[in-house]
Amino acid sequence: MPIPFRCYLDTDVLVSAILESDPNWQKKHSKDAQSRAEKIQASEKVLFSEYLYAEKPKTSVFAISEFISKGRTERFGKKTFGEMYDIVSKEVSSRCEIINAEISQQGLPKIDSQWEKYWMFANISCNAETIDRRNNQPLGPKDLTFIYSLTQAGVHSSIGFGGSLPLPEPKYMKIVKFNSIQCSAPAFEILLFTKASEIANEYDIHLGDAIHVLYAQGNAEHIITNDSDFYKKWNDNPSFRGKSGLIVESSVNFVKWCTNRKWL
Repeated sequence: MPIPFRCYLDTDVLVSAILESDPNWQKKHSKDAQSRAEKIQASEKVLFSEYLYAEKPKTSVFAISEFISKGRTERFGKKTFGEMYDIVSKEVSSRCEIINAEISQQGLPKIDSQWEKYWMFANISCNAETIDRRNNQPLGPKDLTFIYSLTQAGVHSSIGFGGSLPLPEPKYMKIVKFNSIQCSAPAFEILLFTKASEIANEYDIHLGDAIHVLYAQGNAEHIITNDSDFYKKWNDNPSFRGKSGLIVESSVNFVKWCTNRKWL
């Protein structure tokens, strides 16, 4: 019988299950591989067990970004962005539901002239290859601007197009490849990091762990990690569980617990 609750896998579990389980990495880092063998094996079971979960385990855009960053370090062979995205597609996306942060906040400050610039929800400038949706004909590379902001005047959005060729209406244009992109989302940053800071202060945990908690709340009941500081601090204060609705557990203990209940 699959486990009757939802699990969130943090960055450390993804790193151990995929990057540290690589035989080539283990050859070059034999001492580390031996000392981390139990965590690596447990993480592999947590990620790759086909029949463990009633629904796919969750992970987050934040965990994926940290995972990609880890893979690009010298420790893991300085993989390229392309190589890491391929690994994410093959090993993570196919097994996990990758969730986005959903943040609600009340009691926001008045949006006066000093704060208007911080309530830009998206300001994206890019150069992209485009096609016409109606006939799949290429439109060539285009400079595009997407703006979505909240001001005292209300909500507005606009799309600007660069290039000499005439373009169809925006709804008929499809982006097929980004050549370059520049993004700014001050409002989202304020909400995300303010909320994460509140969690970090309340639970006395690292900001990065607080971001995992923020993603997991409402989406999972268990966070599985290999970060000993994170799960030890959580277990040393049972009130965290009541406040957050989450259990933070090491991959090793989680696998033992599942095995005892014959879920593995």
